[in-house]
Amino acid sequence: MRYIQLMQTTQFVVFQLANFFLYFFSGKYLITRFQSIPVDWIQNVQNIPDLSTDQDQLLKMCSAVSSGADVALRKPGPVVQSRWLTTAIRILRYYISCDRPTKELRQLAEFIMKVCAPVWFKIKSSPTIADGARHFFDMVQKSRFLQGESKKCVDEVLKRNAFFAHPENVLIAIITDESPDVRVLGWKKVKQAQRLEQKKKREGSDLSTSLP
Repeated sequence: MRYIQLMQTTQFVVFQLANFFLYFFSGKYLITRFQSIPVDWIQNVQNIPDLSTDQDQLLKMCSAVSSGADVALRKPGPVVQSRWLTTAIRILRYYISCDRPTKELRQLAEFIMKVCAPVWFKIKSSPTIADGARHFFDMVQKSRFLQGESKKCVDEVLKRNAFFAHPENVLIAIITDESPDVRVLGWKKVKQAQRLEQKKKREGSDLSTSLP
């Protein structure tokens, strides 16, 4: 399904930022008095059914980082491309073990909390092609807090994976919008495109019959 491409874009952005700073740890790190990163999206995803083990651990970890509370988690699995979320979980787990996180670690944690995780769970709760363009736009908006090289890195990844920013996918989002006025605008665009296509066909037919 095409929405998987959007989910993979979100995950890949984390891997791109990890090129700036990533500490893969082994063993147990004590949870210290870390700097919380408050977010307001967690309460909206508490009732999503059928969460995988990695997804459930990520949600619990995000809740802990947001509230500043202690958290007890099983050790995340190995970081492999088939289990993208373990990277985000490990970064957050390392973050809560640092009372003085580096600027890069803080930025990675903020990106996961403000962009990667909320977009992931939003896609999980609305996984239809009709929501693809909205999810992509939401991801772009959420990532605007980044600056400098980090913002440039994320923007490059978004550009290369902008499947749901293509006109046909944006149009699908328009004609399935909650607002009746927006849906009407979408259908007008569809009719306009159909008329233009019919006109092109007629002009092409007239041209072929006039050729010697």
